[in-house]
Amino acid sequence: MKRSDLFLLAGSVVICFFGTEIFLRTVRLGYNNSPLTPSDILHHKHPSNFSFTAYSPQGEWDGFVIKTNQFGDRVEDSCKSKIKSGQTILLGDSFIEGYQVRDSDTIAGKLQSLSCSQGAKVQNLGVSSYSPLLSYAQLCHRLHNREMTLDSTKENKIIHFLYDNDIHDDRIYEKSLVKSTPCPIISATQTLSPIQIATRHSYTLRLLRRFQLTLEALSKSDRSIGSDITRTERFSTNDNCQKSNEDLASTSKYIKSLKDLSHSIGSNYFISAIPADSRKARSTNYSCFRRIADLAGVEFIDAPSELFSRPERYYFEKDIHLNAKGSILFAEKVFKNTLVTTSK
Repeated sequence: MKRSDLFLLAGSVVICFFGTEIFLRTVRLGYNNSPLTPSDILHHKHPSNFSFTAYSPQGEWDGFVIKTNQFGDRVEDSCKSKIKSGQTILLGDSFIEGYQVRDSDTIAGKLQSLSCSQGAKVQNLGVSSYSPLLSYAQLCHRLHNREMTLDSTKENKIIHFLYDNDIHDDRIYEKSLVKSTPCPIISATQTLSPIQIATRHSYTLRLLRRFQLTLEALSKSDRSIGSDITRTERFSTNDNCQKSNEDLASTSKYIKSLKDLSHSIGSNYFISAIPADSRKARSTNYSCFRRIADLAGVEFIDAPSELFSRPERYYFEKDIHLNAKGSILFAEKVFKNTLVTTSK
């Protein structure tokens, strides 16, 4: 091939790349799937002031934009009312983060819709794979650095949602615990690769990454279900806890620390738990979280019974997370319980 032909080919590739980049930015198609950034303090966090178009490699959701603020929190600004009756802070992992559904269909979004008329503001601090240790560190640093201010003259609530892997993840993150006071520091052992850094800035590379993940999902031998587990039996709230007392005590320590921290700023603290989808898991740790709540002296909000009896209606078919119906159902249950409790 002649040198002139090589220059022509290279020029065509560059023009095509930047042409695609301009088009994708114009139509706001900056695809991404649960972006996370390593942290020297919180192990990992969301990228700050970031915007992306969510999608599922399995094709279960697509086409809505998610934005984060300067702290990496998912932005849900549908309520324009002034704060009159306090704030509700949601802690948890990807189930609270809710990158699988639109803003209004997350647990935080629905709670905001229900609370708006009362002048209450809901903040979504959910981050993928956050265990109680990381959530405690997150809230502690946020308050210690005065990045969050709660008016003690108003009624504030902190509601913490737990999931099956939290007990296990606490023990993993403890291995990266650098220090515990005044706030825990959990340092990441990895950094972003050059390709990951590039995809944060290039919409074209994000599109190529989407093609890659989609092809990987399509190449799986069995794509009809979320895992290779086939179950007809449903979980229940009375299933036995299979975690050791040592594991429960370890996680309850962080739950109690969150309770004490919440009370120190005049906020009520509640915990709840999202059961695993019985179609995709062999067991659930749901009953373990009830025991953890008792150990820590924290009020526990029961999950809606429909999540146990009808998972096919409230969870995605392949992905493990709650769908829009499941998130809204849970939000309505939490709103009812916390409203009744704090109104006494």
